[in-house]
Parts: sequence; C-alpha cells; structure tokens
Amino acid sequence: MKNKITTILAASLFVMAFSAGADQHLLPDWEGQWQGTCQYTSKGGNVHYDFPMGLNIANRGAQTLNWHISYGEGESQQLRKYQLQAQDVGSGHYVVDENNGILIDSYLVNDALMSHFSVGTSELTTRYEIKGNEMTVDMLTFGR
Repeated sequence: MKNKITTILAASLFVMAFSAGADQHLLPDWEGQWQGTCQYTSKGGNVHYDFPMGLNIANRGAQTLNWHISYGEGESQQLRKYQLQAQDVGSGHYVVDENNGILIDSYLVNDALMSHFSVGTSELTTRYEIKGNEMTVDMLTFGR
C-alpha cells in the first residue's frame, strides 16, 4: 500500500492529494495503490461528510494501465474497474475505458492528465497532476 490520499469533494470541486511510487512502465510515476479520505465539500467550503477512497494504478502492458477507483468500504464500497490506454503517447493522448462502451479522452500536459466528460446532467473536468511523489486530482462539476 502506498502512503495516503487526502481528498476534498466539493459540489463544484473535487480534490485528491496522493503519494506515489514508481515503476518502469507506461506512466511509471503514476503506478501504485493510493488510499485516503474523500471529503464532500460545498462551494462555501463546508465539509458535509467523509468517506474512504482509493485509486489503484497497475501496469497491464506497454500501452495500458488498470485504473481502479474505489469509494467507501465494506458492503457499501463501489469499485470502478477502468483502464487507461495510450492512444498517442507523443501527443499525450490517452483514453479512460470504463469497460462498458464509455471512452473518455484524456490528455497529458506537463505531468497533468486532463479530461472533460458528461455524466447525466453534469459536465465534469478532471485534472490529475504529479509533483514529485505526490498526485493531486481536481474534479470540477457543472450543471448543464
């Protein structure tokens, strides 16, 4: 298990801070098992509740990583078994494959992986960034 994740989830903003290790594969500094606490926070900064969260990133081959996200724990835990696939490493183009027909384009720019997608009536923009041994994830949500 890697160190810890510290997370803040806002009605408009979702932030996770991770600590990481490295390996010699696609995005080696991103690989590892990350765990911590997610805080759901409103726009005004009020924390409404906390819940455990994890991100397990593991090599599946030269061009694919497991990208498994867990929310909660025990019987209420939700596990999302996604994959991150390289499309054009030279241009920084990757795709998150949700393994249900949904593919989310993602782009790596200066050690930050960014995506924009829709879920129901919400638009989401995500940004995963590596700085040293730490990963920060921002998820901004907007109503349509």
